[in-house]
Amino acid sequence: MESKEIIRLLIADDQPECIDALLLALKGKLGIEVCGTATNGTELIIKTGRLLPDVVITDIQMPFTDGVQATVAIKEIHPTVKIIALTQFKAESYLVSMMQSGADAFLVKDVSSKTIELAIQSVLEHKPFFCETTNRNLLSLLQQGKLGNKAKDLPPDYFAPNEKEILLLVCNAKTSNEIAAELRLSYNTVIKYRQRLMEKTGSKKAAHLVLFAVEHGLFNPTD
Repeated sequence: MESKEIIRLLIADDQPECIDALLLALKGKLGIEVCGTATNGTELIIKTGRLLPDVVITDIQMPFTDGVQATVAIKEIHPTVKIIALTQFKAESYLVSMMQSGADAFLVKDVSSKTIELAIQSVLEHKPFFCETTNRNLLSLLQQGKLGNKAKDLPPDYFAPNEKEILLLVCNAKTSNEIAAELRLSYNTVIKYRQRLMEKTGSKKAAHLVLFAVEHGLFNPTD
């Protein structure tokens, strides 16, 4: 995780009991400060601008403005704010919508406090994060044909040397330093490769690279 004394966290959910559960799960966690809460997407957008949190944990289905719309707005205005999406067990379609909107991590509401901590650490290290259930949901969407396999559409020379390997390592939540060590490349070279992959695939976030890899049959989230 990037060096930072206190991680400022903003929580959004239209159900007070869910906010209370998150507050309880995060209570006493060293280095994490809940700077505010919101009960709908509109309030979340306003409070993000006012409080400038490092990380937002947001429900997807909320009144007035939902989590998808709020994420798009926040990422447009405050692109450095990391967003962790909370979803219900069967809400697979919302998972893709949140990935496309620019969210950085994807959790279900019954995950452990340790998983929440891992998600926070991952997004601050610029790594996408999927809990076990959202990984299964992603695979289910793929199996149902809702994330059509488009691998045949990619020309044989689509990837330059090292690009595919780096894409798959990003999908496996490796940091740029870890990728550099594994492929014996310099850190700056890996950064250039990642930027080239983002441009080539039309991705704005690491999560978009994961979605691209899944859609094209290059990455199985349960492997």
